[in-house]
Amino acid sequence: MSSPSITGEATEEAIAILPGVHAREKAARRTGHARRTPVWAILVLLVSAVYFLLPLYATAAFGFSTGKHFTLQPLWDGLGDDGFHTSLWLSLLYSW
Repeated sequence: MSSPSITGEATEEAIAILPGVHAREKAARRTGHARRTPVWAILVLLVSAVYFLLPLYATAAFGFSTGKHFTLQPLWDGLGDDGFHTSLWLSLLYSW
């Protein structure tokens, strides 16, 4: 059995004796070949994206529609309200 070289690269024999590590996987990592992403990880990412983005879309669709079409008029109405500036100032003050 040989020991790892001074440069830090391990030999196939040294890799093969490590518990729970397959020589082929270590060799693939060393040569730069990446492992594939598991299908379940992609599925979890997609379900999470839908879970978080769908309510944001529904809120925007409800907030910016007048019933027949989308408009920014509700936003301008909210900004023009008398209590908006007071509430905004108070929120900024408390967050400071």
